[in-house]
Amino acid sequence: MHSQIPISNSDRVSEEAEFHDSTLDNPVQSPENDEFDRWPFSKRLADTIAAFDARAGAPVIGIYGRWGYGKSTVLNFIRTQLQREHNSTVEILEFNPWRFKDQDALTGAFFHGLASAIDEFLGGTELRVGQILEYASGLLNIIPIAGSAAAKLAEKVGTKLAFQSLEDERQKIIGIMRKSKRKVVVLIDDIDRLDRDEVLSVLKIVRLTANFPQIVYVLAFDDEMVARAAAQSFGGTSDSGRQFLEKIVQYPFIIPAVGRRRLLNFIERRARDACASADITLDEKAWMEFKSLAESNFLPRLITPRQAIRYGNALRFALPMLKHEVNTLDQIIVEGLRILFPELYTYVRDNSHMFVVEDTPRGPISV
Repeated sequence: MHSQIPISNSDRVSEEAEFHDSTLDNPVQSPENDEFDRWPFSKRLADTIAAFDARAGAPVIGIYGRWGYGKSTVLNFIRTQLQREHNSTVEILEFNPWRFKDQDALTGAFFHGLASAIDEFLGGTELRVGQILEYASGLLNIIPIAGSAAAKLAEKVGTKLAFQSLEDERQKIIGIMRKSKRKVVVLIDDIDRLDRDEVLSVLKIVRLTANFPQIVYVLAFDDEMVARAAAQSFGGTSDSGRQFLEKIVQYPFIIPAVGRRRLLNFIERRARDACASADITLDEKAWMEFKSLAESNFLPRLITPRQAIRYGNALRFALPMLKHEVNTLDQIIVEGLRILFPELYTYVRDNSHMFVVEDTPRGPISV
């Protein structure tokens, strides 16, 4: 009689697992749930932002990190600290450009959101601020917005007259904002998920409005990806893309790496929780074997918090599916292959006859 190796669980529940990962692999909202020590860094940065003198213009802060490093979590923690400790001096605008269908929608939504945020402490100026911001962007040809409110406004009134009128208004608003004790903190996430033209639009929008006082921008993205997108637009090398990025972001911060020991402890806790949830019991000898295998084989590939979270989610979903059908420790290890070594997992799955052996006292073979 041949033993069954626990490969089939992913094939049985591929659609469910995909849904599970996409819904549970979310950025952490509360510092109380900080598993990867992101809160101290985020808190210090938020306090620095709140204390920063932005009356001379808008500083642009970059939160750099690869996908899965926790950039969105850091933004959430920054927002939390600002709301908890600095709510009386800070107005927060959260903007995610990935949610908009095209460049025009993205641009319009940003200007409307910024105008509304400024209006919170200027009072009754939202329409004027929005027109000033949007019209100035079109007039200066920094961001083309064909068919926008700015373009229509230019058709109705003379360009020179309209510009002078709006420029006068703009200077008045700048004077009021410079005297304000409150500041707007603009949190922008997922820039690295946009296409090339949208990436440049967001960065140019930030550049355009950077001369407004009492506005602080915090941008979270993979700097390597964004630099490459900028380089492609300018037909240059990655260095030219990096130089363009440096003109936009004055204060770059790289998210601290998560220690591998912390990642190992995290996946062990998640594995134990998944077993408990499925009413499965493993003895300490099995857990010691898991830790040894994970440390020697998984940790070199386990780099980001997202990988660890996806592994934990996969276990919680998959273990009940094959309970009493396969050896649980084997299944835990195979799920690690699926998440961290997808090519190897596919090879083993498609060539399972090469890895099946007779039953042993322990059960199915550990892959």
